[in-house]
Amino acid sequence: MLSDALLALRGYDLRSIHHWGWRDMARVATVLPGESALYALLHRLKGERVARRKEVVETLFVLDRLAPELARARVVCEVGAGHGQVGLFAAALGGGRLRVHQIDRRQPESFAKIQELLALDRPAAKTAVRYRQVRLDRVAALPPCDLALGVHLCGALTDTFADLACAAGVAFAVIPCCEARSLLPADVAAPDGDPEPLVTAHRLARWRARGYAVEERSLPPELTDRGRVFVCMPGPAATR
Repeated sequence: MLSDALLALRGYDLRSIHHWGWRDMARVATVLPGESALYALLHRLKGERVARRKEVVETLFVLDRLAPELARARVVCEVGAGHGQVGLFAAALGGGRLRVHQIDRRQPESFAKIQELLALDRPAAKTAVRYRQVRLDRVAALPPCDLALGVHLCGALTDTFADLACAAGVAFAVIPCCEARSLLPADVAAPDGDPEPLVTAHRLARWRARGYAVEERSLPPELTDRGRVFVCMPGPAATR
C-alpha cells in the first residue's frame, strides 16, 4: 500500500503542513507507478496550495485502512468532511461506482478547488459527490448509505455521529478525537489521568450493546497521535 510505503521513506515528515508539492511527488514516484490513477490525482494537487502533506497522507491511510468496507459500499456518508479529501478521493478512485454524501457545518473554499482538480482526471469527483452544510447536532438522520464515516470527530461529535449511524442501522467507521472527562456517564468517576481509555471503553460498550461488532485498526503514530480507527458493523440484533 502506498501509505505504508511512505513510512519507509527516510527523512519524510508525514506530519508536515507544507502544501503538497513537487518534492512530495518525487517521493511518491519512488513507490507508486506513474501510470496509476492515484498518481494522476496526486499530481493534480502538486503546487496548487490547496492541500497540505499531512492531510493528503492521512487521506491515503484512511482509504487504505477502510479499503474492504469502501470496496463493498455503493453510497458513503462522510460526516465532519472538512476539506472533503477522503470522500473526494474515494469517489474519484471508485470509477463512478461510489456516491458520496459529505456533511459539515461549513464548506471551505479549498473543497471546490480540490474537487475541480481531481475531476480533471476523474469526473466522479464532481458528479458523484454532494456536500451539505449543516451542523451535525441539527441533522435528524443520515442520508441513506452503506457506510458512514467520521475522521477526527472532536469530543461529543463522535457520539452524535455514532448515534445517527446506529439509528440508521448502517456500518460506520470513526476516528475519535479530543476525549474529555465530560464525555463519561454522570455516574462514572473521572480518572485522574487521560480520560481517553475510559471514554473509549464506554463507547465500545454502547455500540456493542446496540448489536454492532467493533474492530479496531490504527493510523501510524508518525502521522497522528489520534489514530484509533473503529470499524463498526451491524449484526442481526442491531437496534435502531
